[in-house]
Amino acid sequence: MMKARQAVYFAIGIWLVVAATSEESHETDWQACRELLAPDLDGVSCEKYGDQSEIQIQSEKRYFGLGMIENAKPYFYLIEEADNDEPPFPCLLESGALPYCEVSYEGVTGQTIIPVRNTVGYEEGGGVFESIRIHTPGNSQVERADFYKWTRWYQVRLNLMRSAPLRQFDRQANFISISDSSVRYHFPSFRFQEIDNVQIFRMYNGEYKVDDGGRGRSAGRIEAETANAWFALAGSWKRFTGTYTIVKANDASIFQVFTNKERQWSVKLEVDRSGRLRYKERRGSIKFPFGETESALGRPFVVTVCDNGTIAEIFVDGVSMSDGPTNGNWARPNDAKTHFRWGTYVSVKKDNGELNSAVDSIMFVVGSKVEEVQGETCGPREQFSPTPSLFPSSSSSSLPSSLPLPSTSPSLLPSTSPLSALLSIDNVSPPPFESGSSTVVDIVEVPEESPDLVASGCETRWSYRLFSWMAKLFALLSWAFP
Repeated sequence: MMKARQAVYFAIGIWLVVAATSEESHETDWQACRELLAPDLDGVSCEKYGDQSEIQIQSEKRYFGLGMIENAKPYFYLIEEADNDEPPFPCLLESGALPYCEVSYEGVTGQTIIPVRNTVGYEEGGGVFESIRIHTPGNSQVERADFYKWTRWYQVRLNLMRSAPLRQFDRQANFISISDSSVRYHFPSFRFQEIDNVQIFRMYNGEYKVDDGGRGRSAGRIEAETANAWFALAGSWKRFTGTYTIVKANDASIFQVFTNKERQWSVKLEVDRSGRLRYKERRGSIKFPFGETESALGRPFVVTVCDNGTIAEIFVDGVSMSDGPTNGNWARPNDAKTHFRWGTYVSVKKDNGELNSAVDSIMFVVGSKVEEVQGETCGPREQFSPTPSLFPSSSSSSLPSSLPLPSTSPSLLPSTSPLSALLSIDNVSPPPFESGSSTVVDIVEVPEESPDLVASGCETRWSYRLFSWMAKLFALLSWAFP
């Protein structure tokens, strides 16, 4: 009996010693990650970005044009905060607002960006594809219910009723009110960054992936991805459609057909900082949809992607980049699932092999949708017509050192369109809501934090320490009761 008990103590002790050894290894890895991803505060002052919870936000419209230059026409978006500064990335890390070497579930909020309808390739009707997740620098698997926490990079604003005029946006109370003569809808705005059917992808200087150290100080990203992936399809396709407008660019991937096994892309679209658009196959050709000397900055263009789990085809403004479906000269692994990713992914190296890093950028994707297409072939949606460019190809679409900015912008919508008036330059702030008898209806509630998701590297390290102390205890028991 004593020998049996001793054997049990000994076995448990060995198991816990192994766990304690794993703790030491984990602690070493964690410390190495902290050193690798630590914020570079050289020349950065974080003092004015302290606790801003008591600061009253002052409303002041600030318009931005191509290159994110304030007051440059044509205007592409506006920000209503008077103080336009966001905390630099190192300050987020230093303050703990964005933890590093662990996954963040709290997120980081940012300013509300309002796109100007007549310059972002607005498409009448429809909304953003619902079944998506987003990848951020602090969490690579953010579900839609938590998008409101990550508005520094991807803002989502509620899909406003198309027939109802926007009457009031009270940022202090954090709500939007919409009235349609008989009913007043009152709901939280959450400072989301998806407005009607416009997705807004924003990145800042020097950002990189921080939820783990696997990519070093690189791989900054804000991407959407389809939440559901697919195996090889027989007789059907998945088709993505969206209208892109790049105001300022990173050297980055902006669309990827991505496979989960081996985690590889097969075909993708990229852009460099000058706005030159590239189509790339994994083992195949590189093509420039608008030419090697043409910039896509400020030019709305429609991207269509067809994929059947084995081969894919990308179209830009209705023109195939591969003259037929292709596997990119790279066969996908057996039983692999495929999904779409779109947004901004700053790779480790630029296309020319130089080390890459994130810079300020902003990109709009309008009307993104993913549809099932039956049949042996797949192409752009019916009645497709390319979105007209805001700039003639002979002028500012070329690649000079500094892009000229036109003084006016042609509208892409009829002046009678109710939505062109909703957020047009001259009608961004409609008159205040007029009081009267109305019914208040709560449309959306802020989702509660799930306690199951609140975990941190700190808690994990404490669990390892517990194993260590238990190992020592059982070793003592084994010695004391031979």
